[in-house]
Amino acid sequence: MINSIFLLLLFSIFSNGETTNLSYSIIQKEKVVGYTNAYKYQEIDQTTYRSNSVSTVKAIISIDIVSNYEITLENGLLRSAEANVLVRNRPYTHSYTYYCENQCEMAKDGANVIYIGEDISYASTMLLFEEPVNITQSYSELDGSFHSIRKVGNHRYEKKDANDRINTYQYVNGILQYAEIDAGLISFELKLNH
Repeated sequence: MINSIFLLLLFSIFSNGETTNLSYSIIQKEKVVGYTNAYKYQEIDQTTYRSNSVSTVKAIISIDIVSNYEITLENGLLRSAEANVLVRNRPYTHSYTYYCENQCEMAKDGANVIYIGEDISYASTMLLFEEPVNITQSYSELDGSFHSIRKVGNHRYEKKDANDRINTYQYVNGILQYAEIDAGLISFELKLNH
């Protein structure tokens, strides 16, 4: 992970593209339990989004979680996405979405490929960087499903996942400031570090 961060920083120094770096605290029961670092790199017609999280959350016991997400869009359409999650230092899930022969295909944990019959222009990692103005769904890099998004207030949105769990997102100037996340067994908040 440190190598990928170093390479991203080195690449951004020697390139003409635009880089955005954001850092979020992961909060559970009013206590910081981890962090998320997010990076957006944009050059001409290609945009790469990356987020890396490390946390120790509490369900019944303390659980160490490390997650890494990366998506690449060309001309505004998804061309690749990868989600890799470790729980208690063991692989929890690894999924990969890629564009091949005019469609996206998604493989999760080495299982059969799922064919996605529509273009993807907005994925969940993008919620960290871009307010989902006029967006009604978000592609989940983790499981290959589409989550519904609806505006519920001034720069405030709800995202409902495939299990009907609702997460809320609050934006200022298009950047996520705060989120309440329901991940099933655990719930937490994300708060932008200024």
